[in-house]
Amino acid sequence: MIDTAYLSEKDAMQTRFKEAVQRNDDTLALVILQKGERIDPLFSYELVNGLVMITAIDMGEEDGRPSTQYTIGANPKHYGHLDLRPLIDVFNAQDPNVLAQAEKGIPTKDQKRWGGRSAAFGSPFGVNSGLLPEQVAQIVEQNLSKCEKKG
Repeated sequence: MIDTAYLSEKDAMQTRFKEAVQRNDDTLALVILQKGERIDPLFSYELVNGLVMITAIDMGEEDGRPSTQYTIGANPKHYGHLDLRPLIDVFNAQDPNVLAQAEKGIPTKDQKRWGGRSAAFGSPFGVNSGLLPEQVAQIVEQNLSKCEKKG
């Protein structure tokens, strides 16, 4: 037996997407949620106009800095010609929460860093990100050309 009860959430999740979307253009969609909220990508990607969707979950502040959880995913329509992994290094080099670990002398192999796979990646588990949603959108936009698959 297959449980399809989650399908009843589609309308509510699409409505929440429309309320939470800050930007949805040919490049990216930026959706900002509150702690504890979730929008299933299965229901939201059909509403995304661009190449990538950034989901930001505001986690409040940590050590006086903003703390946000991010998931950045390629729109499934573009899986064939995008590999998001080059963005991971860019985020690790720019995120204040990752850089703070290095400043404390934590070896790279022991740091909580951005990570993921070619279709989706996210901010560090446990320390979240110190970047603001607008900064994340700008970094993605400025570096998206690094993600285009050749050939």
